[in-house]
Order: sequence, then C-alpha cells, then structure tokens
Amino acid sequence: MDFISGPPGFKPLDPTRAIKRTRRHLPHWTQDGATYFVTFHLGDSLPQEKLQELRTLYKQFAAQKFTSDAEQEEHRREIMRRVESWLDAGSGSCWLARTDVAAMMSNALLHFHGKRYELGSHCVMPNHAHVVFRPLEGHSLDDVLHSWKGYSADQINQMMSRKGPVWVQESFDTIVRDARHLARVVQYIGRNPAKAGILQENWHRWANPEWERIGWGFRDDPC
Repeated sequence: MDFISGPPGFKPLDPTRAIKRTRRHLPHWTQDGATYFVTFHLGDSLPQEKLQELRTLYKQFAAQKFTSDAEQEEHRREIMRRVESWLDAGSGSCWLARTDVAAMMSNALLHFHGKRYELGSHCVMPNHAHVVFRPLEGHSLDDVLHSWKGYSADQINQMMSRKGPVWVQESFDTIVRDARHLARVVQYIGRNPAKAGILQENWHRWANPEWERIGWGFRDDPC
C-alpha cells in the first residue's frame, strides 16, 4: 500500500487548485478531478427523534462562527459521524437489505465505472450506501449522484410496488485529502457491515480489482 501516491486513478485534494463551495444544510466542497467519499441514505432511515436532533445540529452549525476552514470541516465531519452511527442502527424500511434491491444498487454504481467516473469501492447497507469515486472529465459530483439516486429510486419504487421519494436529497460528501485518508475511508466502508452486525452472507460491497491487486482492497482484520 503506497501512502504517497495511492492506488491508480486516485486524485486527492489539491490545495493549489480552486475549490467550489456550496451550501445546503451543510457546506459542500468540490474540486475538478478530485476523489470523493460519499454517503447517501433512504428517506425514512432516521427515526423522528434523530431527525429532530439532526435539525438542531444543523441550526447550531449554521449559527457557529468558525475561525478556520479546518475547524468548520471538523464540525461537519462530527455531524457525519453521528448520522452514520444512527444509520447503522438499521431504522426505517431498509429496502436495500433485500438481496435483489442491493444487487440492483451495486450494479447501478458500477454501470458507468470507467466511463463517467472511476470507482474505488462501495458498500450497500440496508438503509444507506457508501461510495469512493472520482468523476471523470465532463462529469461532476452532483451529476453522478443525481444519476445514481434517480435511477435507483425508479427501480426501488418498481421493485417495492410504491411511488414517491426514496432518498434524502442531501448527501454527505468529502474530498479525500490524501492517501492515508483514503486508506481509512476504504477500511471504514469495508468494515461497516460487520460493525453494524450484518451477517457476512448479506454483505454487499465491492473494491476495485486494480486497487486490490496492490493492497488497496478491504481488510477484515481488526483495526
């Protein structure tokens, strides 16, 4: 595992290049050519008390006067960590726990690998999904997420014989800072099913074979 350059196709945050900053409930940073770690979750994946707590966290975040980008980013990550722990509790409809639905989601993530984006790894959990990927030239983070969520929402509605929204509109996204950050993210994704208490035969995860060949795959040994 090369902690200097990382696996093939990996492009970390480049501090010398422009960063586009947007905001919804949380700030979102994007940079052309960069690799992202993204989490998106089903609309009913958080119980009402957690949704209320999240709204409070968002209000506190919006009112906070941060002294630096680093301080703001650490607070944002803390919110993400808290939400991900709530998601692992397995609340809501958990449509992605169905093998056929999880397979559809995994195939959707892989569909344009090498054409619109380079996929490093992903894990489909019962009520959310984690992905490490880099959009290729001509394709933005938002474009790729919109495609994944739009297609999979249509498929889930058909498979579950329902209508209506499927995903929470805002995703959690982070530009991967460097190879060490990438290593932590990949192992977090790979270990998420075990951490959430899911039986191994029900794991739905994927690692880029080119990454695996040089030691950048999942390791199931304890941290």
